[in-house]
Amino acid sequence: MGTGSAPGTGSYNNLLEAAKGLPNNLMYAMQVDQDINCRTVGRCTYGANIDRELKFMIPMDRDGKIVPLSNKTSRHFLYARYNADLSREGLDASGLGHIDSDHVREMDSVKYIDQLQEVGKKAAEQISMDHFGSFV
Repeated sequence: MGTGSAPGTGSYNNLLEAAKGLPNNLMYAMQVDQDINCRTVGRCTYGANIDRELKFMIPMDRDGKIVPLSNKTSRHFLYARYNADLSREGLDASGLGHIDSDHVREMDSVKYIDQLQEVGKKAAEQISMDHFGSFV
């Protein structure tokens, strides 16, 4: 279960703005890298679209349907990536348009704990025991 994420805008007006955004951008890049690694070595059963090239990295058949877990894929483990999209667009798509993206991106702030809990409850709706096959 991820803690939530949102890619940076990728546009900065000056070097100082770019430098201030660097730690968050590096953390996001590391999260995506680890997600890709787990989806490559493990068998991904659930996860958001990574990008236009990699897509979901969930094994699909020729018709674009998810390969059943009963079919072996020579992967080393099952992997499901649950995460909350904390971008403005992600919150809107989740029905959480009343929540300010900037507020819930500050995960160490207790000021917005009620909003963070609401995001967490919404993210928990993604969880399905079907993603874990015979593991559970």
